[in-house]
Amino acid sequence: MIERFIEVEGARIRCLDEGQGERTVLLWPGLGGTAEAFSRLLRDGAARDYRMVALDPPGHGRSDRMPLRGGAGAAAIFEAARDAVSAARAVIGGHSYGAVAALAALGASQDLLRRTAGLVLYDGGYLSADDDGHAQCERQIAGFTFATWDEYLAAVRAEARRWDDDMEEGARAMMVEREGRIRLRIDVASCEDAMRLIAAHAPGLLPRIEVAPAVLLRAGSPAEMETERGEGVAALRAKVPALEVRRVADASHELLDEAPGPVAEETWAFLERADWR
Repeated sequence: MIERFIEVEGARIRCLDEGQGERTVLLWPGLGGTAEAFSRLLRDGAARDYRMVALDPPGHGRSDRMPLRGGAGAAAIFEAARDAVSAARAVIGGHSYGAVAALAALGASQDLLRRTAGLVLYDGGYLSADDDGHAQCERQIAGFTFATWDEYLAAVRAEARRWDDDMEEGARAMMVEREGRIRLRIDVASCEDAMRLIAAHAPGLLPRIEVAPAVLLRAGSPAEMETERGEGVAALRAKVPALEVRRVADASHELLDEAPGPVAEETWAFLERADWR
């Protein structure tokens, strides 16, 4: 994979770029995550002749912090990544927070909308969230610290339903050793920006987004969330009329890690139907 940095409004945004195909896919990870969250999809997509690009969001991983300015800021990042690989059109998408960023960007930029070949959402964009702001971010970031890398990796392995080298790479990329502790790379200000974006772009607050094709791969567990998920899906479909929904059975919100095979199969089937013209 090629690591590249693109400049957006004076900030350097890190991307991982894999493949030489003319069909480009741009992916944005979840809150706290980095481009490595998509490592498996990047490799497999490149082998299928796609140009696969994943990014570290602002203030995440090795990307500089930049104020998002809502959907306009997210659109500027997607557009800069697209232009950096000289793509006329691209499929855009993301996981969780990244799915919201993709929806917010499409709602804010007609240019991005015109040049989008499709939209792929990985369990995100269809559930509302409260903007709890500074206090919650501070608690989350301060509380998620470990004495050593071994302690951290043991903790995340214990929580995971499965584990492989890609997951370890992604887990390491999220963290940094600072002041003698293993800590999240994301800072409080970037966490707040992300939470504001999520709260401001709940399904009911989105404009109508005419993008096709569009797919949501949604979690199937825990079962007690099915009513809430169903309501969220209905609200999002009202704003994205072309949206198709695929339930990934037995996978939770971390479906990229828990069900890599089914997620990949759904992704490749979707990309074959994308509007690459």
